[in-house]
Amino acid sequence: MKKKIIFFLTGIIMCFLFVTYLYVRIMRPHQGVEGRNPAGVYTAYGLYRLYLHNEPAADSLCLGRVLEISGRICSWNPDEGACQLSTGCSGHISCQMFPTRSSSSVVLGIGDSITVRGRCTGFLLDVNMVDCIMQQKF
Repeated sequence: MKKKIIFFLTGIIMCFLFVTYLYVRIMRPHQGVEGRNPAGVYTAYGLYRLYLHNEPAADSLCLGRVLEISGRICSWNPDEGACQLSTGCSGHISCQMFPTRSSSSVVLGIGDSITVRGRCTGFLLDVNMVDCIMQQKF
């Protein structure tokens, strides 16, 4: 009887620890890129070329990491906070901007040179960046 009670209590404790772990993982706040040092600094052309020539090697360097990208805007949708940086090739760097108070006051146009910092999520037809914030407008 004593073994059953110990086994039951151990099971209850394990379930409680598992639920606590899940709660902490799900409810943690969003981890933005502001204030984080970039793992790499690239031009739009350089990053696209890196992915185009050797995607597995580029993934090992960039995937899931914070990068700083410089380039010219070739497409800008302020309503969705999405812009594309021209690479001079057939593809682009797609940046999904993270909404901040300071970014809403900046006016961007096609052809403007900017530097963005964001998290790389990989390569489909374009290199995809999320949680981007504008570092500099030239």
